[in-house]
Amino acid sequence: MIVFITEDWKLDLTDHKITFVEENSLFFDYFVSGYSLPFSILISDELALQLGFVGENNITDYETRYQGVLQQDGSFSPAILELDEYDGERLSGSFVYGNQTIPLLDTKLSDLPFPVVSTGDIETHAKSVIEKGFPEVGYNFPMIIDKEFDQKTNYENFQGILNNYNGTAYMRNSRTVTGDEEIIYNRNVITPYPYILEILKVGFEHAGLSYAGDFFSDPLNSKLIWDTGKFLEQLFSPLPPSFRFGTATTNVIEGNNVVSTFRSLTRINSLGSYTIKAYLNLPEDMFVRQFTIRVKGKLLYESNLQRFDKLLIVNIEKVEDFGDLEIKMVIIRYNEVTSIDDVSKYNNFTFWSNDGRLNVFPDSFTLADVMPNMTFSTFLNKLKNWFNLDIDFQYDTVTIDYVEQKFLETAFRDETHLEAEKYSKKSNKNKGYELKDSEDTIYIDKSGIVKDLSNIKQENIVTINTGVSVMKIESKEDVFTSRRLENSEFRVLLYDGLQNGLPTAVSFINDQGFTLNSMYNRLWKNWIRFRIHSETIKDKFKCDIYEDLTTRLGRYKYNKKQLVKKISKRRTNEDTWEVRTESEVL
Repeated sequence: MIVFITEDWKLDLTDHKITFVEENSLFFDYFVSGYSLPFSILISDELALQLGFVGENNITDYETRYQGVLQQDGSFSPAILELDEYDGERLSGSFVYGNQTIPLLDTKLSDLPFPVVSTGDIETHAKSVIEKGFPEVGYNFPMIIDKEFDQKTNYENFQGILNNYNGTAYMRNSRTVTGDEEIIYNRNVITPYPYILEILKVGFEHAGLSYAGDFFSDPLNSKLIWDTGKFLEQLFSPLPPSFRFGTATTNVIEGNNVVSTFRSLTRINSLGSYTIKAYLNLPEDMFVRQFTIRVKGKLLYESNLQRFDKLLIVNIEKVEDFGDLEIKMVIIRYNEVTSIDDVSKYNNFTFWSNDGRLNVFPDSFTLADVMPNMTFSTFLNKLKNWFNLDIDFQYDTVTIDYVEQKFLETAFRDETHLEAEKYSKKSNKNKGYELKDSEDTIYIDKSGIVKDLSNIKQENIVTINTGVSVMKIESKEDVFTSRRLENSEFRVLLYDGLQNGLPTAVSFINDQGFTLNSMYNRLWKNWIRFRIHSETIKDKFKCDIYEDLTTRLGRYKYNKKQLVKKISKRRTNEDTWEVRTESEVL
């Protein structure tokens, strides 16, 4: 039985001969889910009505994406049905299924629930964490050389180093006024940069997933920091720099629920244009009944969302506009009668003058402030292709292992009873591989590393582009640390605390680093050698519907051990699969 099940309806697909495909993530540079080939089926009027296809005006505006569960006999998987077309009789679409369909993967990094960090002043806070590491802290403040930063900003007095530290303190910005002339000295930017493992930790825990595997247990990875390219800025303003709601002003019991009200008033009595950055990221058990921002009683913003990150402009053009800025929030928690202790780590409000030029640094922040416009799946896929990872979502756990070790530990299933009379096999020794990052390229053929691949046909060259820029160590005024180059959106550096009293990056820790040659020898060499010296076997056969066909196990067939690359299967009748497989001989 093959059935797609939602909360409201079921779609029986048993008799429709849909082809389902499952791929082994070891062989692909993208996240692997099970999927179906596109199909077209005739559906009943009853199902068309349930799907919203039919209404008073016949065909209506219907959904194109449905989440549910795909049942394949005794196997149940989370699944998404993507609809392409409905013509009044036939439904066209396709499935993706498996745990890789979880919402986390489509979540933007900036929408993850990073806690708000309140610092008092960020310079002192930064100094307090630079000798700490992950997991004690999820970010740090390494010095980064950026010789082009002043050309991209109005920081004409910038001294060429982000998070500039003089051995005693992080450098502050200042201004001087001589007569009618104001000179702004924006010498520095202070910005937290996240540890790679912190982003994974926050994401997986947000999705309710535990995590394990070689990648997490490798101590070198806990030293890896991502230069996201963002920076914190708070321009001098006569308004208070920031505040956060802490404890509620009032707590009221309504039946079995507690309703908590928070309210803040800030007086605006200076002409100018101001920006309010409103950030809220409540946990799942807190719901916003009301959130409003008003200026002198006039509504500026209203929301009932649990999570938002909003920039609002307030223009005070004349004295008559002076008045109170009121921020009010009402939260309800269901089946709870105790008051909320403290919500300060879930919200932050920052003010700055749009006419200001002096960066005085914010005294509170969240890592969401420095996250680029990237989804969690894109971030995770970059790590997969750089470290050659096998990322396995199973139930409530994510296991991330190195393919370099994982494929050698494969268990093999005897499939001699599924041997076909005829099958194809092809040697891969005529293939070559290009392994590259933003700076270097390594060429590999059947003999190992070579100067180039000019002796191999272009169609037989496999390119593995990690898309990573490992920041090189350079010097500026006797400071040796990572240099930012604008050639990659995924710049990383290795940080191991203070070096000669300064929070600078390093190239190696215990003789290990992230150069392309090092990554090849550590994480790619055996895998690429296997791929080049293997042969590809393709076959076609029929089997019982309860046959354990999986890419997670290798197979022993045709007197050879094989890693399964892809399985395609189609139901020919209620008891039989027609199967095509592709494998590589180990």
